[in-house]
Amino acid sequence: HRHALHPVAHRHGLAGLGGHQGEAAAVVRPEVNAAGAVEAIATTMAIVNSMAPPTINQFTPDPECTLNYVANAPQPLKIRAALSNTFGFGGHNATLCFKAFTE
Repeated sequence: HRHALHPVAHRHGLAGLGGHQGEAAAVVRPEVNAAGAVEAIATTMAIVNSMAPPTINQFTPDPECTLNYVANAPQPLKIRAALSNTFGFGGHNATLCFKAFTE
């Protein structure tokens, strides 16, 4: 599953980047082959559809963190850029950054 440091580091890292956290990975089983590809597709679709995916099972936000957790339901949101973090077995980790196309 995910690294123990992930939730705290991820929240505080996002706080400086606009403060929204939707988590497509939370609804994709990490054991499934190609879960990272599915998450990357979900991330690009969030940008295209201006809809932040939910962070499921988020019931008690950290009072010291000012993020919009996008708790339990998607939210309409203009998304210009998004990160897709994938943490695989054996320390295989990857981060992709997607940005909306503008002419």
